[in-house]
Amino acid sequence: MIMAETQLPLTILHAAETIRGGIATYFNELHALQRTTFRQVHYVVPALHRSELVEIDDRHISPFERTGRNFTSFFRLARQTVAEVRRLRPDIVPKERRNFRSSYFCVQKMLCG
Repeated sequence: MIMAETQLPLTILHAAETIRGGIATYFNELHALQRTTFRQVHYVVPALHRSELVEIDDRHISPFERTGRNFTSFFRLARQTVAEVRRLRPDIVPKERRNFRSSYFCVQKMLCG
């Protein structure tokens, strides 16, 4: 394990409209590495999917209510993401190629920067 003094002084914020399946697996595997490399790693994910992030403590998660792929759920994701950007002031908000196929993600990027 890398000692805390060798961590990069960066904060990462991941946000996802859904994490069932592959994205949850990706976050679970990536979290251990990112926690030893960066100062802070945080996630905005649907409350109903929280249980899929088995390796990630609640203090790193900001849940939002999701009722499906609809404007209300998207608005809640965007609102929670903006709130976490303001609170955490992340250095990195990952731009994953597969996420750009989602129109919801594109609108979120326009709203959140």
